[in-house]
Amino acid sequence: MNTINPNSSCQTDVNKLIQDINNKLRADEKARWDFKIKQYNDKVAAEKEQLRVAEEKSKRDDSYRENQSVRNHELDKIRVNAYREVALEQAKNQPRAITYNNIIWK
Repeated sequence: MNTINPNSSCQTDVNKLIQDINNKLRADEKARWDFKIKQYNDKVAAEKEQLRVAEEKSKRDDSYRENQSVRNHELDKIRVNAYREVALEQAKNQPRAITYNNIIWK
């Protein structure tokens, strides 16, 4: 059985190579982990942004509906007043002559 002398010159090279490979693997693993964390954080941030946008849209829609309700109420009042004025003018311009239809029954 061949045993490697820990003091041989190639052993230090082997140990250094193993250490370099170990460091490279750890760095790659850390980079992959950091990338996964960044993807997760980006996904969470995107979901928060979607919620914020939806909430703002909801507020705008509610405000718009309230404004439309007030506007429609005002338009209805204007419309009723316009109908009233038209009816009054039409009533004022009715003929004053009264015609009697006398029906004589025999």
